[in-house]
Amino acid sequence: MGEVLPCEYCLKYVKVKPNVESKIVILARRFGKASPENIIGVIAFDVDGVLDGYGGPITRNIIDTYRKNWFVGIISARGDHAEIKEKFSLDFSYRWNGNALKEAMNRFPDLERYVYVSDNLDRKSVAESLGWEFFHPARFKALWEFECRFLIPIIA
Repeated sequence: MGEVLPCEYCLKYVKVKPNVESKIVILARRFGKASPENIIGVIAFDVDGVLDGYGGPITRNIIDTYRKNWFVGIISARGDHAEIKEKFSLDFSYRWNGNALKEAMNRFPDLERYVYVSDNLDRKSVAESLGWEFFHPARFKALWEFECRFLIPIIA
């Protein structure tokens, strides 16, 4: 894998931990990722107030931008989260129950970044205490539109 340069806005180097690379490659292939050696992490979206069609700003186009290098899915309190996962062709879905973020980390272990996008600010402290980066959907979309799509690595 080539050198990974930091995005100007997130200022993080994106590297897969060497001892788990093969596990990540296996998972990436299982989920049909085009370049499993370049998997960065997990992005989980809440539904209501987040996804387009459910009162939120995050469109399928935005989601599609991250499919190649991220496992992308849903963590939501909605009972129909699995149907929405299928509608958006996502990798996973979990019902928010206090343990969903841990379950997602266990399913996709040892990745560099875990990102949760929700308009429920009460979930921010839970997400951050578990090692997830928390973004409000409006900020996530603004970063995607105006700040070099900060979650996409620039490979040298």
